[in-house]
Amino acid sequence: MMEGKGQPGLVCWQHTWASVQNFYADTQVTNPQSCRSNDRYGLYLRGQSETQGYVYGLACDGRFFMTKVDGSQASVIVPLTSNSAVRVGPGLTNVLGIAANNGTYQLYVNGINVANATDYSFTNTGWIGFFIQAASDNTGTPFRAFFDNLRVWLLPRPQ
Repeated sequence: MMEGKGQPGLVCWQHTWASVQNFYADTQVTNPQSCRSNDRYGLYLRGQSETQGYVYGLACDGRFFMTKVDGSQASVIVPLTSNSAVRVGPGLTNVLGIAANNGTYQLYVNGINVANATDYSFTNTGWIGFFIQAASDNTGTPFRAFFDNLRVWLLPRPQ
């Protein structure tokens, strides 16, 4: 479980100690019981430092997205996009999956390929983990996302 509070728009993540390069990863995420439409949560990947990496996840209104975070700069890789594969509503579970192979990415929700993207900024090994981003200061009711069963498969190195 991660809780979003504090500075609006701040992306907070936790990551594994292992560092991988080309992989497929997925995890179960349970939609928060209480959140605002633009609160966000999901996978953090290819973390290069405490301030660099990609985030792929869901907004509480059911849209998915992918963003590159590089220090204080955030760049949209895949804009907020709706897809019927996303289960929307408090307490419902989605499986977020992503294949990262050099600079190409295939994004999955509940086993369905919802988008493909390309970005070669971070192609070296990096951390994998979870992130949460509150859209506001969330005073009162906290914004909590629940993650379970993070799985990672290494992809063969390209020739």
